[in-house]
Amino acid sequence: MSRAVEATPETESLVRTLVADATGRPVRTVDRMAYGHGSVTYRVDSDGGPAVIVRTNADPDVYAGTLANLDALRSLGLPVPSVLQADLTCSRYPFAYVVTDTFPGRDLGFGLADMTPAQMSRLAEQIVGFERQVSVLPRGFGYGFMPIGAADGHGRWIDAVRADRRLILGSVDARVRGGVDRGVDGEFADLIADLRWALDRSATRLDAIEPVCFLDDLTTKNVIVHDGVLRGVVDFDVVCYGDPMYWLALTQVAVQFDVGTVGQFYVDELTRLWAPSAFELANLALYSALHAAEFLSWPDDDLIDAPNARRDRVMTAARSWLAAAV
Repeated sequence: MSRAVEATPETESLVRTLVADATGRPVRTVDRMAYGHGSVTYRVDSDGGPAVIVRTNADPDVYAGTLANLDALRSLGLPVPSVLQADLTCSRYPFAYVVTDTFPGRDLGFGLADMTPAQMSRLAEQIVGFERQVSVLPRGFGYGFMPIGAADGHGRWIDAVRADRRLILGSVDARVRGGVDRGVDGEFADLIADLRWALDRSATRLDAIEPVCFLDDLTTKNVIVHDGVLRGVVDFDVVCYGDPMYWLALTQVAVQFDVGTVGQFYVDELTRLWAPSAFELANLALYSALHAAEFLSWPDDDLIDAPNARRDRVMTAARSWLAAAV
């Protein structure tokens, strides 16, 4: 499990020094990126040169497969960043790091609402195309999240799903995050109980899933667009082996959560282009309900302590998806 780098002024200063030493140019700005989860990621602009992205993590194992993954995906024609420098030894700095070039634009979640239907359709074609390309890679040795070709993972897909969402499935008190008990309302507790039941009921169906390679996190983040046009895709420390509907479900929920109904046409286009079977549609609904519960469990005071439009929208969608899953 990764150990987070502290996003402190000291870390920012170290990143500034790192980039100045690597490029030989004075650094102008160091900006923390909004997305990143386990890694603390910065965009660094220098005088007289292009911007770079610096991803940092206290656990070098997080990046053990990153360079090979990028090479493999680039060979398939995906527009992934180039690695300019990497050090996983933690010998020079108190973290492992990977420096890449950057793409113009921002994560899709910041721009989807401003895109035209034609732009959404074109982007959906490209993203589904990437997922199709990756799906022809050799089947995995196990299920779950790992570098491409790693001999690792779970023996069953349902176990990989349960492990990925263990924080919400592990107990009814799924809203205890970071040591803060924010309470569990009855509606949310009922959703978790029903999700556990639905997963158990779907076990036989999920056991038919082969360990297909897919890019789990090409959602409202890691898809970089500029003026409605795809410029690149990023963040490939791991891929996932299992059911690609898990990716489509996460995208569907992320759009509901981050963008709302104005982005639904993009999800509709992804679904149309993938053309899921009835078997896949049932799984898509199940995973969507599961991801929705995860999003609803996040420690956001606006979502947990008071009803609001976004929470109600996602909860209603979760219930609809769950009904379609079984």
